[in-house]
Amino acid sequence: MERELAELAAEGASRIVAAMRSDLPGVWPRVRGAFTEFYREAGDADRAELAFDADVDGIRRGERLWSAVEDEWRASLLRTVLNDMRLEGWLRAVLAGLAAPAPAPAVSAPTDVDGPEPTASAITPTTPPTPTTDSGAPALVTIRTAGTAGTTGTTGPPGTSGPPGTSGTPGIAGTANTVTGGTHHSVIQSDRIGTVHQHFGTTPGTPDWRPVHEVQPAEFGVRPTRRAPGLPDIPPYVARDCDAELAAKLAGHGLVLLLGKPVTGVSHTAWHAAHHMDGYQFYAPERGADLRGLLAALRGRSGRYLLWLDDIGEHLGERGLEPSLLGRFAGLGVSVLATMDVDAYYERRAGSTPGDRVIGHAQTVELSWEWSESEFARLAARTEDPRAYEAYLWTDGVNPAAYLALGHLLYEQWQRLSALKDDPDGVAVVRAALDVARSGYAKAVPLDLFEGIGAPETTQWAARARIGEFGFLVPGHEPDTWRAHGALVAGELRTAREPVPPDRMREVYEWTLRDSPEERAVVDALGAVLRPRAQAGDIEAASELGEILPFGPEAERLLRQAADAGVADAQSALGHALFRNGRRTEAAPYLEKAAAQGMNWAAIRLGRYYRARAEELLTDVTGKLPVHGAALGDLIAGAPGRESEAMQLYLAAWQHRRSNSTALRIGGLLQDWGNVDEAEPWYRYASDKGSTQAQYYLGVLLCDKGGHDEEAEEFLTRAADAGHAPADTVLGILKHRQGDAKGAFAAYKRGDKGGDPEAAYRMGLSIKDPEKRTAWLQRAADRGNYGAQLALGQLTPPHADTVDG
Repeated sequence: MERELAELAAEGASRIVAAMRSDLPGVWPRVRGAFTEFYREAGDADRAELAFDADVDGIRRGERLWSAVEDEWRASLLRTVLNDMRLEGWLRAVLAGLAAPAPAPAVSAPTDVDGPEPTASAITPTTPPTPTTDSGAPALVTIRTAGTAGTTGTTGPPGTSGPPGTSGTPGIAGTANTVTGGTHHSVIQSDRIGTVHQHFGTTPGTPDWRPVHEVQPAEFGVRPTRRAPGLPDIPPYVARDCDAELAAKLAGHGLVLLLGKPVTGVSHTAWHAAHHMDGYQFYAPERGADLRGLLAALRGRSGRYLLWLDDIGEHLGERGLEPSLLGRFAGLGVSVLATMDVDAYYERRAGSTPGDRVIGHAQTVELSWEWSESEFARLAARTEDPRAYEAYLWTDGVNPAAYLALGHLLYEQWQRLSALKDDPDGVAVVRAALDVARSGYAKAVPLDLFEGIGAPETTQWAARARIGEFGFLVPGHEPDTWRAHGALVAGELRTAREPVPPDRMREVYEWTLRDSPEERAVVDALGAVLRPRAQAGDIEAASELGEILPFGPEAERLLRQAADAGVADAQSALGHALFRNGRRTEAAPYLEKAAAQGMNWAAIRLGRYYRARAEELLTDVTGKLPVHGAALGDLIAGAPGRESEAMQLYLAAWQHRRSNSTALRIGGLLQDWGNVDEAEPWYRYASDKGSTQAQYYLGVLLCDKGGHDEEAEEFLTRAADAGHAPADTVLGILKHRQGDAKGAFAAYKRGDKGGDPEAAYRMGLSIKDPEKRTAWLQRAADRGNYGAQLALGQLTPPHADTVDG
């Protein structure tokens, strides 16, 4: 029911706006008068007349969009009828009256009759007839006069005070004029005229059969799309997957129903099918027309005929299509093509009324709301009309027909409401969503991104349904995500509004780094803003553009320009890009500058580069002179898993030159592996050659073995005397173990003075006084000693699971 009322209101709004725009004399006054009376019955005539004047003036001055005006009157008419359902019949009557031709002059009463001169009461086309009943048959309209003192009755719907434009007229005693049916122009009321019967339903006299190829899409009810210079108002037809099935079913006689939801493309698909029925004659009766008269018009004629019934529900019932009439049409070679709402079809196809049985006899073809991949591919191929590709881009993979039919109306409404600042917060949210899309990110995003570029935290106004089921904001597939409706985005891109501020585009760019498939589009949009500034010499713009572009000649040129001018971000970006592309020698100077600016990642990358470069150089030298392999061994010995490789380098160097430093390295690596006895001769060799480090290592080794304290002390003393602070610390440990506390403290103090944190830690462990103990341990902890930090509770090692739990 609500859908029917919406269609009724849409028809009324269309009548109003068409008349406002008409230049033909008398058209607008006629329509205005009829609708003013409708609103007077609703108690709102004054407001309606003011609105009429304002809208006509706005349209003719070019200050109002006619589509927006039509939307407003559609909403007003629907709201008025829903508030008072008795006005539905009145509105239908107004539209029926306006559908009739312009009124003929009133007919005067005859003068050659006996009796008093009759009083004429002309009923003009602006006077609505009584509405049709639920069955589709017109209700009876009766004009009665009861006595000379009485007044004529009314022709309005039951319960109303009278039709538009009529008033009580003194009647003639004894007259009883009865008018039944639909269209009427002038009625003469007289006591000499008995009862006059007229049928309001239209009965075709000579149907206007035409070749199907002459029929235009608009005659099938195809909605116009966005107007574009040099292009037709009707969008291009895109072949649907069901076209072949529909053509095959229409090839036989009978009724074919094309099923679908509103704005699915049903009318356009029906027109396309009819347009290709070569040799057929086409006729489309008005809604509610008496179809029985077609039989007489076709009887005795040869040929093939196509009868088009838009919304078959309006052509069922009395004098409409019923099973026997459908059978007789088939016998005369008539194919019937009709449309029907898919839900209504499944509700009625098993019913028992004559109309239900007609529906049950039909062959059906269903047009899906969602388009298939092949249909979308055909839409994208319609490159001759940019509106087709626009629909392909912005319909979110569902229904381009709805976008083409309604999208431009939604954009016009957005233009109007945003200009009026109808809801400032709502407008701000939509503008933020449009900025995201204009920045190149077309998918839905969380609301917090809108907030990040200055939008309030609200979507209620923005997401409200405006045209059909469309709102300015569309929910995404993920919870709490939104995007601007594609029609708004396309409209903003067409109007060349001021560009999105670079800082907003940068916000969107940084957000899209988490969504790489969309990054390319955002880069293109941001690049279009930055490139002119960079070309004009803006170093910061050159740096930013170079950073976002894929690394290539243009990006490298821009980054070098900015980096050489001292822009730290450009130095960092250029060093990173060159390094990543294997041009490490070129990258090093820029990484040096970035590291000097405090960019730690640059310092780390630079250090790794230098280490790798050192290995390359040392490997090259070692290949020529193996004796230098010791230096390469030192470089790689600390790398996990490369100790054996280091040992091979040390041994190769030893074979070429028996140096004490190489012997020390071999001994140290053996001791690390736990081979103490094998390490000792290597240390002794280096110690004999005067290596202080070897003397220290040998002293530690002998101290750990036990039973060699005297020799250990000798080697440690020699190292300590040479200034080796850790040797003093180990001497202190040895003294402490021998019970010489005084000697141990002295050794620890020398080690601490030499800078060895272990000496302070050992001193702390040896002191009983809590305060002094803590002071020494803290001194060691401050220098990074692990044992001291652990003792003070400043370090908590991880607890690993063990067999014991």
